[in-house]
Amino acid sequence: MKSPAFTVDSEKVEGFLTNHKGNIVYSLVYGSDEGAIRIVREKLISRFLPSKEDKIHGLQSITYNQLISNLATLNDFFYSSSLFAEKKLLLIEDCSENLNSDIAKILQKNTEAIDSAVLFIAGEVRKNSRIVKSLEAIHRALIIPCYKPDYQAIVNIIRNWLIAKKISYDANLPTELAFIMPSNRLLIERELEKLALYCSYQKLTVTAIVELFANYSAELSLEDLANAFFTGNIKKFLKEVTTNQGYTSIFIIRALQNYAARLKQVRDLLNAGKSLNEALLTLTPPLFFKNRDRFLDVLKSISLEQINNYLYNLLLLESSIKKDGMSDKDIYTIHSLCRILRQRTSS
Repeated sequence: MKSPAFTVDSEKVEGFLTNHKGNIVYSLVYGSDEGAIRIVREKLISRFLPSKEDKIHGLQSITYNQLISNLATLNDFFYSSSLFAEKKLLLIEDCSENLNSDIAKILQKNTEAIDSAVLFIAGEVRKNSRIVKSLEAIHRALIIPCYKPDYQAIVNIIRNWLIAKKISYDANLPTELAFIMPSNRLLIERELEKLALYCSYQKLTVTAIVELFANYSAELSLEDLANAFFTGNIKKFLKEVTTNQGYTSIFIIRALQNYAARLKQVRDLLNAGKSLNEALLTLTPPLFFKNRDRFLDVLKSISLEQINNYLYNLLLLESSIKKDGMSDKDIYTIHSLCRILRQRTSS
């Protein structure tokens, strides 16, 4: 027997919402892809409450545990919406897969509501869980599973994004990029936006992107060392220096200078009133997902004055090594870098 509810893949929600003209009283969004859940969540809210003012006055948000502790909230929600004929949406987050039977009964009694809607947000629940089965049994309810995309799905996300943005690209670019993208639709789109900005929305080629990563691959390979250095972790820094003995002293210093310059660039823009996302998007090369969180951890732990001191001392150290004219200065360099580090930890 066919379910009276609609089950729509997260990739096809846009088309469904465009073509479906009737009111959707109940929606359930669930799955393992948190990025897709966030995107779908915002689309559903905006469909029922299109304007900013609508959201301010009509959106009510609670957690599932809060609802369980006070079931009257759900009855009151439907009653007030009907009484005042105001469009209201109840957002219920962190839902359990074992939907309370009393909640299910209340939902069944209000399937014909006109001015009210309820949106359930759950995590990685089973397809045969009680919450999924309960919503599937309701006429015209909308069920949207959001699972992490596999390789082919990532290829399609990349290709569709490039087409939607009207960006020309090499035919094999989506298949090549899919290998290095995270399994999260929201993060994939953010990474594509960075690539497009970096290439000034010109044609994206595999060669250009490979060169982008290759030009900075050596310095990025010292990311652990840079993180240890700029967080003042001397023990970890010494361990990373030992691990990266194949690099010259000047190269290590230059990598640290580059990292400090990127910290300074973002910090200057934040101080000038830019948002964090705006500041991060100015970095060249872009700060991709694999090292973004670690960069932000360092940024939070360091002041602009400390960054400037690092840059000054690193420049002095580079100048000193060059003036000396000696090719093997590893011991001196390590000692000097540790001295710079200790200035941070003792300040």
